[in-house]
Parts: sequence; structure tokens; C-alpha cells
Amino acid sequence: MENMNKKYALILIALAMAAPSVSTAQQAAPAPAAQEQVQIGELLKEDPKLITGKLPNGVSYMIRPTAEPAGRACLRMYVNTGSLNETAENSGVSHFLEHLVFNGSRHHKRGELIPAMEKLGLGFGGDANAYTSLLQTVFMLDLPKLDEKTVDFAFTTMRDFADGATLEPSAIEHERGIVISELKERDSEAYRATLRSLDEMTKGSRVAHFMPIGSKDVIATITPEQVQEYYRTNYTADRITVIVTGDVTPEQALGWIKKYYGDMPAKVAPNNRNIGKLTDLGPSECVIPNPENANTSLTLCISDHYVQKPDTVEQHIKDAPLHLAMAMLNNRLSKLARKQDAPFMGASTGQDSICEAADIVQAGLACTPEKWQPALTTLVEEIRKACEFGFSPAELKEVMSFGLMAAQSAIDSWDTVPAEAMASALVECLSEHTVANDPEESMRVLTLGFAAVMQDPDSCRRALSEAFDMQRVKLIAGGHLAEGLTPEALRAAFNEALQAPVQKDAEQAELKFAYDTIGAPGKVAQSATIEDLGVTTLTLSNGVRVNLKPVDFVKGSIAVSVDVDGGSLALQGKPGLETMAGAVMSLGGLEAHSADDLKSIFAGNKVGLSFGIGHRYFNFSGSTNAADLELQCKLLAAGILHPGFRTTGEEMLRRALPAQYNKFKTTTSGAYSWQAPRLLFGNDSRFITPTQEQVEACTTEDVKAALTPYLQQGAMEVSLVGDFRVEDVLPILERTFGAMPQRKAEFTQPTEAQQTVALSPWGKSEFLRYDSRLEKTIVTQVRPAGDGMDRHRNRRLTVLANIARTRLFDDIRAKLGETYSPSVRVSTNRDYKNAAFITTASAGVVGNREKVHAAMTETLNKIGNGEISETDFDCAIRPYITRAEKSLRDVDFWQAAVAHIQTDPEQLGLVRDMISDAKSITIEEIRALAKEVFGSGQVSSFFTVPAEQKEEGK
Repeated sequence: MENMNKKYALILIALAMAAPSVSTAQQAAPAPAAQEQVQIGELLKEDPKLITGKLPNGVSYMIRPTAEPAGRACLRMYVNTGSLNETAENSGVSHFLEHLVFNGSRHHKRGELIPAMEKLGLGFGGDANAYTSLLQTVFMLDLPKLDEKTVDFAFTTMRDFADGATLEPSAIEHERGIVISELKERDSEAYRATLRSLDEMTKGSRVAHFMPIGSKDVIATITPEQVQEYYRTNYTADRITVIVTGDVTPEQALGWIKKYYGDMPAKVAPNNRNIGKLTDLGPSECVIPNPENANTSLTLCISDHYVQKPDTVEQHIKDAPLHLAMAMLNNRLSKLARKQDAPFMGASTGQDSICEAADIVQAGLACTPEKWQPALTTLVEEIRKACEFGFSPAELKEVMSFGLMAAQSAIDSWDTVPAEAMASALVECLSEHTVANDPEESMRVLTLGFAAVMQDPDSCRRALSEAFDMQRVKLIAGGHLAEGLTPEALRAAFNEALQAPVQKDAEQAELKFAYDTIGAPGKVAQSATIEDLGVTTLTLSNGVRVNLKPVDFVKGSIAVSVDVDGGSLALQGKPGLETMAGAVMSLGGLEAHSADDLKSIFAGNKVGLSFGIGHRYFNFSGSTNAADLELQCKLLAAGILHPGFRTTGEEMLRRALPAQYNKFKTTTSGAYSWQAPRLLFGNDSRFITPTQEQVEACTTEDVKAALTPYLQQGAMEVSLVGDFRVEDVLPILERTFGAMPQRKAEFTQPTEAQQTVALSPWGKSEFLRYDSRLEKTIVTQVRPAGDGMDRHRNRRLTVLANIARTRLFDDIRAKLGETYSPSVRVSTNRDYKNAAFITTASAGVVGNREKVHAAMTETLNKIGNGEISETDFDCAIRPYITRAEKSLRDVDFWQAAVAHIQTDPEQLGLVRDMISDAKSITIEEIRALAKEVFGSGQVSSFFTVPAEQKEEGK
């Protein structure tokens, strides 16, 4: 699906609209910079490390060396053609072709490519993938190493995609079923409603009528000649850009591009893109029912003809007032949504371009059906107040501070941006026709824009007022529609809201952080170094354990995570309490400050306060940098000792519950996640989703009573991973976590009863019902996979699952053509005995469920009989080892790896031997494990089907 968000160099401002739950600073508003002389038409300065050019045949290239990950690279091929280059006769051919190039080419016979990738360590779908949008098609290969064999394979394959696909009639015929299965799998009431809404916003354009997935009727009948003609016409040298990022020199990358693309025939494609032109820029109103949504959505949209803005400094300065105004307005709407009497659950505004067809300004909200009119009135009122009275200096300071913080963070981390992220950014620049600049240039332009606004703060109000032309608003209501919500009623309510008087809000007084001092500083009582892992472990004088892992592959960032004793084990006495606790803690702020207060108090420094619930731990975390580390630690300590326990989260959760539980009734995935666990685990509340009534029976006071003993006294283990020096952080840790009251020394261990699982008997064959007019199904098989507490064994289960996934892909997708993407998932939990599972699933259409079920059973039975070839094993183990090696340069991996390194006796060994253990896995082990899992005969089958479907073949 096309990404419809417009990229601007000033996109950093948008981070203020979706800022972390808390972001902190205590600094003055940015001072206006000296107004730099801006040349009319001056483009942004391109990243000086980026090499761009064009081969004599017309193939363009972009090369950007990166330091991370070492010894690896990313290769992308951007083809400037998509579904808006199609006609009614070949609708969907762009996406169809994206599939077909993987199915036979100049150098890879049909069926050979994916195994060849996997033998080199590239996982299909992870390291090798592609996507089609309305305007372009992009192919992606991530190279796990840069030896001659891997490079040759990657570039040869990518060049084959460009002009070497064989497009055999038999492959085309076979792939029809797969693409049609994908089309049916993606089809939903929500998707259909989205298309109708999109068509309303872009009337006259072809956008809503030429989605990349295409037309079922066309895909079913398109001829090989039509596919080949589209390929020859649109995959031409002048439409191709080759992108290389990673641990390469410019000379290396350019040499590869010339070698593999230099002899591509020079050919210019015709100008065949047909976007269409908007025919209705005036007001309109429509209602679009969506039975999958229990709530009502309301959208206000002003559509204009698309204009490609020049990527100039001058243009970005002009855009700054509106970006800032929308950020400030969104902050207001976010605060309103969290009030007890709020008529909506969430609301926001934005400015987008849609596929070069339309520029739109929109405001949207979600509410319960009965509150649609007060919700609309409130949204219109807030827009009008902002347009009439503008914004306060404090509001402007807040969003500017967020923008500057984001810009500085980008500068700090720029030298270690991973190759994948860099490649994605370059693809986005091509898609949006923008200059690929570096963060220093973004900061320069950002500062110029902010300086201009500081000299004329009212420019934000004027820009917003001009953008929201209320005389041209298109009104769209969707979801669950209350009786009486007609197009006429929608327009009448909007007109009434326009006439209501509005008053300026009182400005909020400035607040100060109440928890700057945690207590008397503690001391480091014990310290040890794990030399081979580069980890330092500490025990502070109050019993808090700390694990420190400095890394050199990220700059300007430190991840801080705190695990506190408790977790879901502490909440199992009352079903629904875990769900309520997550909501209450995430939105409750601190005792002295609401979450909104904290955003206002602290704007500009990089910190965060996030809450999560693990099986045995409550987790508090945030991402920061060296300058703000102490503030981050203070905030986390305050979050543990002084949580707000406000009812804000409870109230917002109660509003959201009907929509969530409606999905359990109206979607295939919802029906499975609701019903299957009950059939596997009975009424064991540890493994099933609580009922809506059970969640609603829980309160904020229940959460407070359950969590307080753990948060005040429970054992704690703190982990820091990132760009820091151990000696620098020790005093900070003593002043923050070390200053907390004495903690218990040990984490609570689960009892035998808590580790015991009572499973229902295997051998079920059940129909899971959902309410829908769509003929969609999920065929699922669940098999026991043993204990799940042996984590070395779990690694082998993962390899076995990879083998099963590939075989199912070959047998169900590639041979039968009956599903888009069969999945295999391993579920393990070291806290429960005999609770590991392997779940295989295939989404498709109801009429094919028995055929798919039979094919799945046959394939997995063969694996259970030990039918695993050396090729099967190689194609599974090599990408697994590649991912394991790659994870050693990943912050998220190290966060998980060191989080419990002191309190979990096995953790140290598991981290140490990860690579060696992965490399030691043998095919004999996997065959034995396959017989145990797939050869036991123990399996339960589930068919997720529409409620009216008969149970034939059960």
C-alpha cells in the first residue's frame, strides 16, 4: 500500500505530534536565530556522503556508505512504476509482476531463487522482499556478508528483476491463485470502507480505483502477453534507480552497479502514468458503515489539486507555521481526549498528499456512536478557537523544543544509522521527490523556520485558518453509525457547530518537576566485569542490581530499562486486572503530575516513561542520551515510587473496549485469538483473553492495591545499553536508583502450581465463528512442542519451524496456489511446564479450507516422519545463524540479553553460547525433534469461518 505521508525536511516537527509519553527538559524557549539570507529557489544541501549519478544507459544510482552493520550492505532497486501506470485492462499487473520476477529469470530457474537465497543466509521476507505501491515498485536485498559470491548473487538477482524475468506462461497461470488469495485475504469491511473514504477525498482521481492489489477479474484473466508488455514498457533503464548502503566504499558500490547494470539496454519509457484530476473541491458529506468497527469515525477533509512543492529552504520556512500550528492543535486534542467527560477517544489533524493526486488538510476523531454529534461539535470548536485566538507562548515553546530535540538526536546518531534505515530513507526521498539531506542540514532549515515563526508567532494561527477553509469541508462518517446519522444530519451538525460561539482558553501556569531529588545517594556495594561480553554488573547499597552494556554501534542513545518484581503472576487473582493495569499505568503520569503536565513541564530533552507487564516483572523504560541520563533515571525512579494511579487510563480503556471486543466477533484473526485459547486451555485465565465484563469489573483502585507493594519494595534489576562510559554513569546511578528506599533482594519465584498447565485433550477439530459477509477463513493446526523451558531446545524448535514454513510455502502456496502466506509460529515460555506449541496457519477462502487442511497435514506428517533434506536444513539454519550474528549489533537484543543477567542463572550462558550453539545444531537433532513434534499425532485443528458457514467436512 502506498505511503501517503508527505516527507519534508521539517518532518522533525511532526515528532511533537506523536511525542513519547513523557519527554523532558527544563530550558528556555528557543531563541530566534539570526535570520540567514535565503536564496530564492535554494535547494536543501544534499548529504555530503551521498554519491548519486546516472550510467550512460539511463540507470540512476544512489550510494551511501554507512558504518553499521559492519561487513554488510543493503541493495534496493527502485522502479518508477506502480498501479497508477496501469489501465482497466491490466489492473493489478504491477503487483502481479512483482510476484512473478521471483519465479524464474535469466539466472534462476523457477523454484531455485529462494533456496539459493537461504543457502547464502538471506531469509525470504526478511532479508529479501519487495512491495508495490501506486507510484513505484521496490525490490530489497540485504547482504549478510560482502564476499564475492554473495555480492554476485545479489546483483545478478536484482538485475534479473530489472529485465531478466522469464515470465513463463505456466508461472503466470500458477501465480494467479496466489495473488487472488492475497487479494481475498486483504479484503475486509475496513478495507472497503477505507477505499470509499479515499474516493470521497479524491473524487475524479484514479487512486481509490487502482489499488496495487488490483482487480480479481483482471488477475484471473490477464494474459502472458499483457504481463510481458507491461514489463517491457515500464521496467526500463530510465525508470530504475539502484541504491546501495552499508559497509562499502563508493568505488566498490559504483563498480558493482556498472558491472551488473551497465549493459542494460538504454530505453525510455512512455509517459503512461494516469493519476486523474480532482473534479470536486467543494463540500460534500457521506456515511460509510463498517460492521467491523464498533465505534464511529468522523473525518473533516479539505481537498485541493496536488502541487509538487520545490524542496527549497524557502518553501520549508513557509511550511513551518502550519506544521507547528497542527502540532499545537494536536496537543490540545490529545489532552481533551483524556478528560473524563471527553466526547471522543482520540482526535488529530494533519496535512498530507495522496499519491500525487491531492493535497489534503484533514481532522479526524473516533467516538462511541451515541456521541458523534458532541464529538463533532468539540472538534470544530477546537479548530475554530485555534484559528481565531491562536496559541500561547508556552504551547509554541513545547512543540519547538520537541522539534529541536528530535533534530539533535538525529545528528547525534547519524554516524551509526543502520544501512537498512538509510536505504529506506533514500527510497522515501525518491518517492517524495525530495533532497536527501543530512541531519545538520535539517537542523539548519528547522532553525530558520523556527526563527521566522518566533518573529511572527501569529503566523501559526493565520496558516491554520487558511488551511481549514470551513466552506469546503468534506464530511465523512464511518464505522458503527448511530440511528439518524445521515449525510444531511452530519452537515446540519457541522453547520450548527460553525455557528456556536467560542471562547479563548485560559493559559496554564508553568509547573515544576516535583521529583528532582529521589533521596540520599546510595553507593555501589558490589561490582564485577564480564570481560567477554563487555558487561559490568553492579549491586547498589539498597539492593538494586544494575547491568551496564556500552556499545559502539549506536551513537547518542542510551536505552534504560527497569524490571520490578511482580508482573502478570502478581495479577492473576482477578481476570482483566492485567489489561486494566496496562492502561492505568501507561496514562497515569506521576502522583504530582498528570502525563499531560509532564509533557508541558519537560519539553526538549530526550527521555521517556513507558510501562509494560511481563510474566514475572513490571517494566519501566525510556530512551535517552548521555546529557539527559540522570533526568531519565530520576523519571523512571519517580514512576516506580510515585505512580499517578489516575483514572485517565481506566476511562479511556472503557471507551475503547467495545471496539476491541467487536473485532473478536467480526474478524478472522479476532475470532481465532478469542476462541482458540479457550478450547486449548479451558477457562485458565492465564492464557485466555478476559471477557469485556471482567475487564470492566476492574478499577484503578484495584491496580493500585495490587501494584503498590511491588513498586515500593520489590526487587529491581536495571539495565543500560548504549553510548556511555561505565565510569561516567556510576555517580548518576548512585544519585537516582541508589537513592531509592531499600529493596527486597530476590525476585519472587513461581510456585509449582503457577508453572503447571492443564491442557484440554488434543485431537480437536473445531469451527470458530465470526460475523461477516466475507468468505474468508484461517485454517490452523496446533501441536504440542514439549516443555518450552529448555532454551537451547527452543532454538532448535525455531529452526524446525523455519523448515516447516518453507515446506508449507512450497506445498500450499507454490504448488496449490491456495494461500498468500502460510505461517508457522513457535510459542515457548520458560515459566510454564509443557506449554510450548507450534502453530501453523493458512489464511484463504472458505471453499478451499479442506484442501488446504489436507495439504498442511500431509506436509507436516512428512516432516514428522523425518523427511528433512540437507537442502531443507541449510535453507533454515543459515538465515537463522545470519540473524543471530546480526543481533549482536542490535540494541534491542542486548537489552533483552542483559536485562536479567544477575537474577536468571541461565541467562549468562545463553548469551555467551548463542552463536556457537546455533552453529552446532545438526540435521539429526532437527529430524529427531520433528518426529517428536510433528510425528506424535497430537494436533488440534481450527477452522475460522463465517457464522453462516456449514460444518461440512468437520
